[in-house]
Amino acid sequence: SGLRESTFVGHLLSRPRIGIQGSSVESEYTFTKEQIEQYGLPKEGVALFGVAPDGPGDKAGLSVAIDSVTQKPVPEATDIILETDGKPVKTLQELQQVVLAKKAGDNIILKVWRNGVIRDVEVTLEVVPVTEDR
Repeated sequence: SGLRESTFVGHLLSRPRIGIQGSSVESEYTFTKEQIEQYGLPKEGVALFGVAPDGPGDKAGLSVAIDSVTQKPVPEATDIILETDGKPVKTLQELQQVVLAKKAGDNIILKVWRNGVIRDVEVTLEVVPVTEDR
């Protein structure tokens, strides 16, 4: 399991992270079927709706633009993660499984779609402390 690679420090559990929030391309948090067709978005992948400032994803150049009216991602300016280390990802849970199998300091390669261009983004994972009693 992913916990095998984790380190216990007092009551904290440290685990690797990218520092993003995301959901499947078509979801209540991201895009409608109409937007997917209109903007030619990938039908599968993890669309971002948040990138932690100064987190690993931000440092690697991952990006999301939020519409001030709808509070949802702007289709032509939001990254969609298609693969992690060569494996297709459709859900945030699938992406997290890959990340949790790694250690802080490890690199992962994300295949990312942004406005019709697909590129590889290398992210160096960092640790986020998680309290056990929450």
